[in-house]
Amino acid sequence: MPTRTRQRTSRAIAGWLVIAMMSLMLLAPAGHAAGAESTEIRVALLISTRGTVPAATFESASPLAVAVQGSDASGPVIRVEADRQVRFSMSGYALIVRETTDLAAALDAYYAVSPYGHAEIMADELQGRTVYQVRLSGYASKAEAESAANRVPLSGAPSVAGPLYASAGTFATEAEAETMAAFLSSQGIRAWTTVHPDADGFGAYSAWFGEAATSGDLDREMAAVLTVLPGAALRQVDGTVPYLVRRTEIAAGTKDRITHYRFNPSGQEVRISGDGSFPIKVHERYGRTYRGSMAVTAYEGKLAVVNVLPLEQYLYAVVGSEMPGSWPIEALKAQAVAARTYARSKGLQYKIAHVSDTTYDQAYLGTSAESQRSIEAVEATRGEVLKDASGLLIEALYASNHGGMSADPSEVWGNGVSHLKSAPSPDQVAERDNLVWYRIMLADGTSGYVRSDLAVETDAKSESGLPVIEVTGDGVNIRRAPRVDNTDNPAVAQANRGDRFTVIGRDVESNAYSWIRGPYTSEQLKSSINARSANAVQGSLTTLEVTGRGPSGRVTEIAANGKSVNVSYPDLYRSALNGLPSTLFDIEETGKFSVLAAFGTKREYTAAGNGLTVLSAKGESRPAGNEFYILDAKGNVRAATTAPAFRFIGRGFGHGLGLSQYGALSLAESGYDYRDILAYYYDGVIIAKE
Repeated sequence: MPTRTRQRTSRAIAGWLVIAMMSLMLLAPAGHAAGAESTEIRVALLISTRGTVPAATFESASPLAVAVQGSDASGPVIRVEADRQVRFSMSGYALIVRETTDLAAALDAYYAVSPYGHAEIMADELQGRTVYQVRLSGYASKAEAESAANRVPLSGAPSVAGPLYASAGTFATEAEAETMAAFLSSQGIRAWTTVHPDADGFGAYSAWFGEAATSGDLDREMAAVLTVLPGAALRQVDGTVPYLVRRTEIAAGTKDRITHYRFNPSGQEVRISGDGSFPIKVHERYGRTYRGSMAVTAYEGKLAVVNVLPLEQYLYAVVGSEMPGSWPIEALKAQAVAARTYARSKGLQYKIAHVSDTTYDQAYLGTSAESQRSIEAVEATRGEVLKDASGLLIEALYASNHGGMSADPSEVWGNGVSHLKSAPSPDQVAERDNLVWYRIMLADGTSGYVRSDLAVETDAKSESGLPVIEVTGDGVNIRRAPRVDNTDNPAVAQANRGDRFTVIGRDVESNAYSWIRGPYTSEQLKSSINARSANAVQGSLTTLEVTGRGPSGRVTEIAANGKSVNVSYPDLYRSALNGLPSTLFDIEETGKFSVLAAFGTKREYTAAGNGLTVLSAKGESRPAGNEFYILDAKGNVRAATTAPAFRFIGRGFGHGLGLSQYGALSLAESGYDYRDILAYYYDGVIIAKE
C-alpha cells in the first residue's frame, strides 16, 4: 500500500480508537472509569450448540465500525451509518434457484423455496440492469447443495455458488476498486468490492469475482475476465486471508436493499462496535439490543455471534433478566453475586464464548432487561464472588423456585457437591395473589378448569351434593390444567354467561411453587420417555410410578409398566416426562383405581379391559378414554379414566440447586441481607472481592 494510504488508514484507525475509548467511558456508570472495566466476558447469542442462523443483521442508532480482523485495531475498518442495517454471513455453498430481472418473480421464487432452507435474494448490476439471484445458502459442500436441489421446486436447471474467489486487482482506495467491479459487471461478469488486509496488515480494497464452487469453475471465470481485461494479473484468493465481500441483499418483507458482507469462515472474526451512545441491535435475536461489541465468526461450521462486553455491564442485564427489578435490593444483590460467580467460573466453555444468553447458563436479554435497581445491585457488589474454603470459585447454581426444599446434588446429577445442600426454602411466596381455578365436570364426560374470577359459586348442589358454579362472562376458556398457556395448555371448551358446572376440586393457578401438568395420554408420555430412555416402554404405557426419592423428596427413579426408566442423571426425568418444571412431584394415574366391595375386599383396576365396566346414567358403557368420577364417603371427588392417563402434581421450578430466587425474595422481605441469603443457600462459602 502506498505510504499516503497507510497514513490515511492509520489516522482513521486512530480516530476509531478515540471513539472506542469514549464509548467505554459513556457506558461506565458514574464513579467507575473505563479503566476499571478490566474483565471482559464473551456471551454467545447465536452459536451451534445453542441455536444459530445462516446470517445475522445488526443496526444501531449510532454509527458502527466493522473491523475485518476482529479486535486487531491495526486492521481495516468499515464504517456503517447510523440506523442502517448491515448483515453478515459465512462464505460457503449455495443453491441458485432462479435469476431474473423481475423483482416480483424473484419474490415469488423466494417464498416458494423458503420452506426448504435459508432463502435470500442477492441483487447485482449486470450490463446496466439489476439481476436478482434467488438462492438457498448455508450448505457445507457442493454435494450438499446439489442434494438439496432434489427437494426444492425449481423452474430450471440448478447451479451452485461456492466460496472460491479471484482478484482482478487491489487498489489504494475503495473508489478505484468499485470502478473495477463496476466495469466487470458492465461486461456481464459479477464482481464485488472487497476489503481485506494488505501484506502489512493495513486495509486494502480489491475487485473480486468468482464465487465458484470448484477450482474448474473458478478457472472458467478467470478466463472470462481475461477476455475483457487482456493481460490482467488475475490471482486466486488465498483461502486463509480475512475479508469482507460486499453484496447487496433484498429484504423480502420490505424490499429494502441491505448491505450484506460475506466473511471467511476459516478463522476470521469480524468485530462490530458502536460509539457507545447507543446499543447494538441484533435482529435475529428477537431484535434485542446489547452493550459492548459483537464478534461474528464461524464455530463448528455454523455462524456464531458473540457479544463482547465488560463483565459488570453484562450483569446489569443478567440480574434484570433473572429477577424483577421490583424485588428487594438485597435479593437483587444476592442474584448479582451468584450470577457473577457463575459467569467467572465457566471459563471459555464454548471455546469462543464463556456463556450463552439462555437459561442453559443464565438469562441475558440485553439492555431492555436493565433497570436502575439491577444496575444498583451490581455496583453495590462490584467484583464480589463466592469461593470455597480452598479459595476456588464455586459453580454458583441457582433456580427459580425450590418448591419448599432445595435439592441435594445427588438428586440432580447423581453425585454430591460440597457447597450445595438440601435445606428448607421459603418459596411459597410465588403463590401470593394467584387465582384459584375451579375443576369442573364437562358435558362430554371429561374435566377441565375455569378461573374463579370468571365464575361464581351458587347455592345449588349436584345430585351427589357437590357445589355448582355459574360462569359470569362470554367466551370463557376451559383448560385441562389451571394455567394460561395457549401452546401447551390450550382451551378445550368455552362457556358463556349463565352456564353451570359441577365443581370437583379447587387448585391454585400453577406457578413457580406449585403446579399441575397433564393429563397426558399413554402415547404422549411413551414418546417422551423413549426419546430420553431408549426402549424403556414396550407396548402401551399402562402404569407409571415413582420408585425412588432423594433427601429433599425429589424423584430419583421411575418405573413404567413395572420396569425402571433409566436416564443419564435424575434431573433428566423432567424432560423425559414431557417437560415438567421440577422433579419434586407425585403422579396421579387416572386409569388406576381401587374399588372396595362388600366384606372389606379390595380390587385394583388399571384402565379398561380389566373386568370393570363404567356405566352412564342411561346404562350405556362409556368408551375407553372418557373420564368418570369417584366420590368417597367424605365427599372428595377424584377423576378417573377408562384408559391410562397421567397427571403430575408438583412443586418448584428448575433443578433446585443452590440459590432459590423466590426463596431469596422471601428472605429479603424477612430482613436478611444479601450475605445472609447467600450463606443460607451455599454451604461453607466466603464472599471475596476480586
